[in-house]
Amino acid sequence: SDAVTNLDEVEGKYTQASLLKDTVIRQGHIADEVKGGLLAAKLTYTEEPDMRAFALPYDAVVSVGGNVRKEDRVDLIASLSIAEGQVRESNAKIIARNVRVLDVVNNESGIASIIIAASPELVEELVFLLENGKVYASLNPYDADTDAALTDGFYTVDKFLRRHLTAG
Repeated sequence: SDAVTNLDEVEGKYTQASLLKDTVIRQGHIADEVKGGLLAAKLTYTEEPDMRAFALPYDAVVSVGGNVRKEDRVDLIASLSIAEGQVRESNAKIIARNVRVLDVVNNESGIASIIIAASPELVEELVFLLENGKVYASLNPYDADTDAALTDGFYTVDKFLRRHLTAG
């Protein structure tokens, strides 16, 4: 219903992203002007205008061995070590499911990151974790069951030991 049917509607305008040959051009593909970079344009015309672009450090773990690509989806896992008195306990939890990868940057200038679309709240959590813990990614299949990433609370040392000491 929103397909462009008249070439005058697109003449002198810009596309939000690369389009494959024979793609039906829709109104959402088109921008009147480039106001910033392509990444900002992609966020501007997304279906979720509250999202922000956020860069996670690109390494072998976060990039799933270098296999995460633009437009993939990932789950983000937080790992945090908490000290209570003399006891330090490590915790892990999936904190975001089916997160869109906007881009993967790995260039000669040494900048290497996975750029994701994240809510402002998730951005705050990720900054906290990058300063105080770790963030990992797991790559989702195209037709991911996002409910599969709903887990019971934090994964702790006690939970790990109960699970694996009782398993035969």
